[in-house]
Amino acid sequence: MRQDAATRVATAAERPQTDLLRAGALGLVAWGLLTASFSSNALGVVSERAFWEFQRDSESLVMGRIVQTRVEGMFSQGGLAGRRGQPSRRTPAFQYKLYRDGHPASGFTPYRSHPGANGWLAAAADGLMPRRVGGHLGVLQTGTAALSALVFAGATALTWRRFGLVAALVLLAGTLASPWVTLFSRNLWWSLWAMYLPMLGAAWCVARRPSLRTVAALAAVAMAIKVAMTGYEYVTAVLISGMVPFVYAWAASRFAHASVRSATAYLGGLIAAGTVGLGVLIGQNALQSGSWATGAQHVLTVLGNRTHGDPSAHEAVYQAALSASVWESTRPYVFRLGPFSHGAEAWWSYGTWCIVTAVVCGLALWLARSNKESAASLRGLVAATVCSVLAPLSWFILFKGHSFIHVHMNAIVWHLPFVPVSLVLMGRVAQAGWARLRGRR
Repeated sequence: MRQDAATRVATAAERPQTDLLRAGALGLVAWGLLTASFSSNALGVVSERAFWEFQRDSESLVMGRIVQTRVEGMFSQGGLAGRRGQPSRRTPAFQYKLYRDGHPASGFTPYRSHPGANGWLAAAADGLMPRRVGGHLGVLQTGTAALSALVFAGATALTWRRFGLVAALVLLAGTLASPWVTLFSRNLWWSLWAMYLPMLGAAWCVARRPSLRTVAALAAVAMAIKVAMTGYEYVTAVLISGMVPFVYAWAASRFAHASVRSATAYLGGLIAAGTVGLGVLIGQNALQSGSWATGAQHVLTVLGNRTHGDPSAHEAVYQAALSASVWESTRPYVFRLGPFSHGAEAWWSYGTWCIVTAVVCGLALWLARSNKESAASLRGLVAATVCSVLAPLSWFILFKGHSFIHVHMNAIVWHLPFVPVSLVLMGRVAQAGWARLRGRR
């Protein structure tokens, strides 16, 4: 009897280590698959032409920054990204040519709506590698893809540990099948991995429960990296994504006040870092233009272009977007685009995905009533899913002008983080439903 008891204790002590090793192994496999897909379209989830040409106009700003850094230094032109060359030649294609050929060209037009740390990082990495004809663009893009893959692989491993293998595999399969995630993940301009840092930091806080000071500091660091690397693109979605883990914990623990206090501290850290970053961007513009007033005015003008500014006060290119209704700007993202298609009318639109997710939420709540072991996680995931759908909607509604114009790329905001969270919910419901069926046999 004593020996059996000792054996059971030893087995119980070994189980967490075994689970950790298994989750680590899954994460490593996931990282390899995701890196291959993100860096070279190995699974063919999008057309080759779309994969190699996606957002080269935006990425060319990083190419221009690398060349600018070679010629005039890291902090020239306020450290902003942009394009080199005379005005008539400052095309995206010309920036890649300058980088490949090592030609400096003369003149620089900065992109003044983004801090440009992605350009600094790319220039620093490029400078550390031996100079060669053709440059190191493939290496830089693969490195960016690997960072994005690391984020999703880590999420997959953590999902297995908390919600089970089925949920982890559903998340991994859905990520691998997503053309939008695949297209964005390798792009030097978008640095998709940085957009998930606030949510990952929040998940760590929920799991470890550090002091409120640590919670706020971690939030500030995560948001500072996001703003530096990706600017203020999709910032409302990122802010809400940082609340999703806290909403999960709040609902799973039957609405404990501790989750609310931590969430408040974390949100405060996110907002503080975002505000400081805005001041830094204005300072960069002032350094480049020589006037703080000009820097501040530029930021206000861009904010008006992208949100609900007066059409008559902005350039002609923005007037149609600013005159459109919120529904006109949002409708394509609901009915025309979808999570598993790109470049054509979606056979499964995001609107359909929302309906299916709503049905799964109802099923999850039904299962939670009869399955005490899964009740907390199911209840938490339903709340997290409802919270996460607010992230894309916040951008479509508040940044109406941007959404109206950028239909070719803004579908990615559905993945920050609504689609991944709903995938985890679907996998967890499938696992809980199977357990219920087995229990009835």
